[in-house]
Amino acid sequence: MQGVYTKEGSRSRRSRGPAPRGRVVGFEASGEEAMVRLAFPMGELVARLREGLESLACQAGLLLAEAVVRDEVESCVGPAHARLPERHAYRWGQEAGYIAFAGRKVAFRRPRVRNGAGVRS
Repeated sequence: MQGVYTKEGSRSRRSRGPAPRGRVVGFEASGEEAMVRLAFPMGELVARLREGLESLACQAGLLLAEAVVRDEVESCVGPAHARLPERHAYRWGQEAGYIAFAGRKVAFRRPRVRNGAGVRS
């Protein structure tokens, strides 16, 4: 049959990394409650937890930087799509840029603001 898609394999292309090495030490069930005791190598567990925490902190920091820039633009220009006759500056699109964050350059779309004469504000 021509034009029919057939899946070649069942493996995902995404890498999940090594599985945590742990084992079930004990399991107790009584009524509706169950208690499971696990044993993990603490060094490996702390390292994985640190990686996840650093990633979360970086994402939160980038969101905070974006919110600060957005708030600064709104304080200069006013709310988006508002018809303000006393407005002295205007949104003028966005441009690609970067910010230095956590010791590296991170791509950042920054808003452009211009005054009435078309000069950068």
